[in-house]
Amino acid sequence: MHTAVLHISAQVLLCFLLVVAGVQSAAADEVELKNGDRYSGSVVTMAGGMLKFDTGHGTVDVPWNDVVWATIDTPIVLTAVGLSPTTVPSVVVADGAAEAPPDVTVPVSSIVTLTRPAGPPTLTGGANAGFHSTSGNSQVTSVRLDLQAVLRARQNRYTGNAVVNRASEREVETANNATVDLRYDRFVSPRFYANASALLTTDRFRDLTLRTAVGFGIGYQLSETTKLRASVELGYGYVNKQSVITDDDRYQAAHETADVERSVIGPRFVLFHHHDGFFGLRGNDKLFVQTRNGLRVSLIGGLVTTIEGDLDYDHSPSPGRQQTDRAFTLTFGYRF
Repeated sequence: MHTAVLHISAQVLLCFLLVVAGVQSAAADEVELKNGDRYSGSVVTMAGGMLKFDTGHGTVDVPWNDVVWATIDTPIVLTAVGLSPTTVPSVVVADGAAEAPPDVTVPVSSIVTLTRPAGPPTLTGGANAGFHSTSGNSQVTSVRLDLQAVLRARQNRYTGNAVVNRASEREVETANNATVDLRYDRFVSPRFYANASALLTTDRFRDLTLRTAVGFGIGYQLSETTKLRASVELGYGYVNKQSVITDDDRYQAAHETADVERSVIGPRFVLFHHHDGFFGLRGNDKLFVQTRNGLRVSLIGGLVTTIEGDLDYDHSPSPGRQQTDRAFTLTFGYRF
């Protein structure tokens, strides 16, 4: 593979590893059995005397009577003899009793079921804008707009992103590009999900009339807390690149994605990283990598400012165009 591609891939991997460092310290459920076996991961459910536990590498089923100690650090619905279904923020099982705040204490043997609360749909996201204008000897105008929305409804997650950049110097246009990223994830367990995505990019100055990249595969949610949200995906991709001065280019590819948001120095400062890579299954020249990296700082209420660096690498650009396109921006916006 071309050395430039290896260099970019190494940078992407290093950034990803640095941002997700500490993921093992994120909140996780734990159980210990009579034989000394211990599991860390997430309680899926307990019913019919069997506990289903997701270790992150698969699920295991163990008899509830074999559990001697456990901690459940996320909300769960507890049903016991003499206790109607009750949603509690956490549970500690020890010495034959289960305790949950604020004042629930029941014998372990009386617990009938443990289930995850369905919860209402949640919508998160934000919008940002950046504008720069100068006059006199240097006449430059630039505008950047970006939108993001994530809808989570039970096992379904829908994500949409859109970015638009425009720039001119002395009334001559110097940048004109846009990207739309649409994703659907279907969770089959608390961590594993199947996904489909579509990444659409147009860039006048790179001779990209429209580059369409669709992907299908599986994903793994490393963490989904207020401090750390991280996921990775791998699957099949198909790329269709339409240009003006060259013939259209279509190819099948291996598709990989990483998405990370991590709070640093308190919740007001968030590092984020997202990248998509499409690596052609035939020929090293069929590939592109697109990344977004930055720091988002909460100001007051939902107002934020964001420093971001974007990179788009295409191993086979149109004649006269560079392989790598970079952009650095400062924007202000609102998060909800």
